[in-house]
Amino acid sequence: MSDERAVELISRSLDQDLTQREQSEFDQLIAGDPRAGTLRSRMETCRREIGEVPPAAVPTLGARLKAALAVLVGRPWTPRDVEGRVSAAHAADYQLATDAAQGRDDAWRRIMENYGPGISALIYQYGFAGEKEDLLQDILLLVCRKIESFRGESSLKTWIFRVSVNHLNNYSERVHGKRKREISESNLARDDQDQFSLDDMAADETPLADQAMEQKQVRARVFAALGDIAEEIRIAVILRDLNELSYRDIAQVMDIPEGTAKSRVARGRAQLARKLVSRGLVDG
Repeated sequence: MSDERAVELISRSLDQDLTQREQSEFDQLIAGDPRAGTLRSRMETCRREIGEVPPAAVPTLGARLKAALAVLVGRPWTPRDVEGRVSAAHAADYQLATDAAQGRDDAWRRIMENYGPGISALIYQYGFAGEKEDLLQDILLLVCRKIESFRGESSLKTWIFRVSVNHLNNYSERVHGKRKREISESNLARDDQDQFSLDDMAADETPLADQAMEQKQVRARVFAALGDIAEEIRIAVILRDLNELSYRDIAQVMDIPEGTAKSRVARGRAQLARKLVSRGLVDG
């Protein structure tokens, strides 16, 4: 079995996303190669730390949005004729979007509380921490302007993150232009050429270097290491491990095949685990 295949199986085992045949393949991998168990443990640690650090939404954002929302919801609004087309699984999301489109404060409060932290994390991981407040406001206003177009064909969460990623991609292009693209492409090329090796990933089976390390410091270092991973791979990991989107939803948000979404998440988790070894968070 190739190391790349092993990494993908290990990653998907964390999500309990293996078919019966793949589960058998994974069990054989774990039984036959102790390095695989070590890597899985490290990837699980990274996943847990990412998922437990949702950056808080800006507390004052609700008040700042009120005036803008009042203008937007003052537009004529006609209920859409989508009877029979809203997925039963997303009926509650559709109702929430409808309530928001009609200007109900409680609906907008729920949207901000449910999705604001995840959007903040995306902004941070795109490298715009210093502009997080303004970008979060821009994205939520964009969601407000487009909320009437939500038709319940996906989850509201998937729809909002697609709006967010598209806006951040456009903003990134405007701000950084050619230099930003060249850096991203260079990183991806380097990552594509960097063959996964379980020897590199799991060279030492020792536990965390310092069990007494403050959890806040651990998490900060995990996010710092995540920031060094190529953008396309990093965002896939953030969508999966912080925002808990399914691979199908990640594929829709990033406009990529589902298999590519799985591959990017697996590669991101493995690269993050290796970077933590090199930074001394995990003994290597």
